[in-house]
Amino acid sequence: MRRDILNKHNLRICDEIFVEEDHINVTFELWFDVDKYFGTNIRNDADTWINFYVDVYSPDKIKSFYVISSNTEDKDVSWTLTDNEKALIFEIIEDKIREDKDLELLKYIRKE
Repeated sequence: MRRDILNKHNLRICDEIFVEEDHINVTFELWFDVDKYFGTNIRNDADTWINFYVDVYSPDKIKSFYVISSNTEDKDVSWTLTDNEKALIFEIIEDKIREDKDLELLKYIRKE
């Protein structure tokens, strides 16, 4: 079992929250060792980075993936979150929407 690495200090929303037809899409900045978390090997390659995306449909239905990007290619990789990670991500997004829009996350998804 993977040890929980994510927390409110190392996982930050970095762009606008996008409302899709039945969910929202959020891009996160990752401020931790992505190689350790994802099992990748990009730390020493200055031309390669990871973008992390989350789609929230409901508190129980959260999908995520990351993209390994470089100057030559992008590779999408589906990522399964633990239940603790899902709850944390939902809380981070909900806090942001409450702060910016004065709405609860699920009401925000339905309103937009």
